Amino acid sequence: MNILLIIPPYVLGEGNKAVLPHKAMLPVGALTFAARLQQHKQVVSTLDLVFQEDWQRFLPASKPDILAISCHTRRNIPVVRELLRVLASQWSSLPYTVLGGNVCAQLSIDYFSCWGVHADAVVQGFAHGFDVVDAVLSKTQGNIRPDYRFLNEDYPTPALDQIDRQTHRRYASASAGWYPIYTAALGCPYYCGYCESRMFQGLKARDYPSVIDEITRVKQLEGYEGFWAVDNLSLLDSARSYRLDQFLFHSGKIWRGMSRPEAVAKCSIKDLKQLKTLKEVAIGIETFNKGALEVFNRGAESHYLKDVEIAVTLLNRAGIVSTGFWILGSPGESEKEFCQSVQRLRAFGLKQLSWAFYNPVSAGGPADFAPQRFGFYDWPFEFGAATLNPVRIVQHAMVLSGIWWDGWTWNESEPYFETETEFGVNFLEGRLAQEKSARDAAGDIWYAWKKGRRK
Repeated sequence: MNILLIIPPYVLGEGNKAVLPHKAMLPVGALTFAARLQQHKQVVSTLDLVFQEDWQRFLPASKPDILAISCHTRRNIPVVRELLRVLASQWSSLPYTVLGGNVCAQLSIDYFSCWGVHADAVVQGFAHGFDVVDAVLSKTQGNIRPDYRFLNEDYPTPALDQIDRQTHRRYASASAGWYPIYTAALGCPYYCGYCESRMFQGLKARDYPSVIDEITRVKQLEGYEGFWAVDNLSLLDSARSYRLDQFLFHSGKIWRGMSRPEAVAKCSIKDLKQLKTLKEVAIGIETFNKGALEVFNRGAESHYLKDVEIAVTLLNRAGIVSTGFWILGSPGESEKEFCQSVQRLRAFGLKQLSWAFYNPVSAGGPADFAPQRFGFYDWPFEFGAATLNPVRIVQHAMVLSGIWWDGWTWNESEPYFETETEFGVNFLEGRLAQEKSARDAAGDIWYAWKKGRRK
């Protein structure tokens, strides 16, 4: 059977041209699905359009037997709709069409249909098991829910040869040379209240030789200087982490990982100091607000604060860069609590910080998941149960970025400013500002702030 896998542009701009992203990472999930199809002796071709501004020119003239489309986030949904419209016109009709990707973990086929995306099936969850492939090949209609008993240790190496070397170089450049890899397992043992990709509870360990095989293949590509363990499970298994670290050391490569504060806090300084190539660990700190911690299912405030402090201290002592993930606009967070959180994070010695706006998982209908209500593409943003107004929450983002990205000193005696046309944050070294009409089509609000930057 002839199967076409399309990875569409992230966002469309004027004239339906693709807006090229400031940042991007190789779609290893989609390429793993391609590899699983190849194990079934299927003819698979992958068309990656992320870096093709005039994407319509690259669409094939002939119709495949099956069309698979990667839909990673809500911002991809309008793009997928337009892609299907163009293909239906070009081919007279669409073949059997299936959607997959992170956003499909929670959203069913009815939601996509509500937004004009009329696919035959939606694969829900992280699902490259044989049962899912069988369902696609038999052209199953509706929602395909994987049986995770089939998601076993023979996780295939992503089909890296499905993407040409030039596109690989573009991904390497757009990800600052980091290749995304699952080093430990699939799934997650935690159940966070803000996460859309809940997938399944429990872990399906990845076979270690398959990890080494993937690393070996990536070493043959240009531009990837290191590996980013994206499975959020770094340091859960100290022996496995050490084994991986030793292999990368002899390969001349480095890596960074992600984990949770309580997992890092359980590590010994001796084990951490043995890791020669682990350069950074990002921990999901999220918030210090008591009510939000309960909503997020992250535990009691006192224990959580201690875990964060211990984790950051251990990483710093081991010479591993400590990075925190922070959620802005958490339910119930006040201005006073935000200021206290900034002081705590600085006192803990956190080296780097990244942030995101709180967009809660909604229990409502399709309108609550409308793509235009999320991300950096519309103003005001959607902030769910936040008690602060959107301007102040964006100003909080500026505060964090000014301190941890620029190394500036926040002017806490006169912290904010707002006029009829712009708003921003004052630092002793200068200011960050955003015009109220500002948009960044690629989705990176930092580029909108740069225009208002003053020293």
